[in-house]
Amino acid sequence: MGSGHDRPIHAFFFPFMAPSHTIPMVDMAKLFALRGCRSTIVSTPSCEPVFFRSIGRARSAGLNIEVAVIRLPLEEVGLSQEHDSVKSLMSPPEVRDKFLKAVRLLEGGKLLEEQRPDCLVSDVFLAWTNKVAARFGVPRLAFHGIGYFPLGASECIWRYKPGEITLTRSKLPDFLLKESPLTKLYKESEDSEIGSYGIIINRFYELESAYADHYRGFLGRRAWSIGPISLCNKEIEDEACRGNESLADRDSCLLWLDLKEPGSVMYICFGSLADFGPGSFTRLPWV
Repeated sequence: MGSGHDRPIHAFFFPFMAPSHTIPMVDMAKLFALRGCRSTIVSTPSCEPVFFRSIGRARSAGLNIEVAVIRLPLEEVGLSQEHDSVKSLMSPPEVRDKFLKAVRLLEGGKLLEEQRPDCLVSDVFLAWTNKVAARFGVPRLAFHGIGYFPLGASECIWRYKPGEITLTRSKLPDFLLKESPLTKLYKESEDSEIGSYGIIINRFYELESAYADHYRGFLGRRAWSIGPISLCNKEIEDEACRGNESLADRDSCLLWLDLKEPGSVMYICFGSLADFGPGSFTRLPWV
């Protein structure tokens, strides 16, 4: 695969600083490399360990993948470098707001200017990459961790502002109840999505065909279904070495699951930023 200059297409991948955003983006970089591209993953220092072993195995397998480490301008907002990951969003509001400000101040233009990739795939939350990529003539593709249905629903609400939608206050996220840097981040992300060259979806067409057609046809958005991207990991070890969990943790989990009857375990994920205080859970009727 080439770009007309007798060299591999060079794609930059810039995930948001959270494992749930970084891991699929790393899988995507491997997927592109498997197709003959040169993949560069842009990372902050604390996020690199999340995929260090995975990239090492990919390189050993002959894939053209590299990592470019950049630092958030945390000192400018009054934080130390230990706050360069999504864990800061779980911190007190004053720390969280400073972290989000640092994310929005992050430039990265020098890196794009020096390497001039053929395209940039960046997390939708890194809205500023739209302008930086446009400055150097690099097409920017936004990456979402969600599917066509929630994308289409949110786009329709954003675009058409339909009639009354009733929700209890307790079901609304905090950033909708009170204006904050997180509110601004979401608004900027939605605006940058419209200005991007297109969007990459970690889904396959047959799973959400009607919503994919609606999103691309009726809403007129460029979108490519390239999932499930985790399938690029052909060996168990390739999939297991993603993230911070140790092999011992993985093995103990598997041993525990082996003791259970088939169909008796339910896995529920509340996302990277779920924070449940005492008394948040009630006993589920099927437990």
